[in-house]
Amino acid sequence: MRFTQLDRPLFALTPAEASADRLDRYAKRRVGFARLVQRLVSRGWYQMEESGYQRDFVRDDVIAHVNLYAGAACDVYLRRGRFWKDRQFDMHHPVTISEILYDLDFAHGLVAK
Repeated sequence: MRFTQLDRPLFALTPAEASADRLDRYAKRRVGFARLVQRLVSRGWYQMEESGYQRDFVRDDVIAHVNLYAGAACDVYLRRGRFWKDRQFDMHHPVTISEILYDLDFAHGLVAK
């Protein structure tokens, strides 16, 4: 499936990932901390903690957060609201999820820009 406004394929979660509130598919794909940071920042992610980066997705009023460890995105989750409650991925628009997955695939060298 392609979205005209994105001019690229839709990235989707597996059914198990969609119903989860954490994503760990990138945890074993080590590409280096500096490379991950550079590529995430180029896609609009910003640092929030020593090894934590996040990006705001206004469409769903959600913040995607990723913890980087040993050169990989080890823990990805979505937060929303004053109490920072973690959110299931399938509660959000498919384009938002696709953007998050594209950013992480790009950061790990799985897709070209």
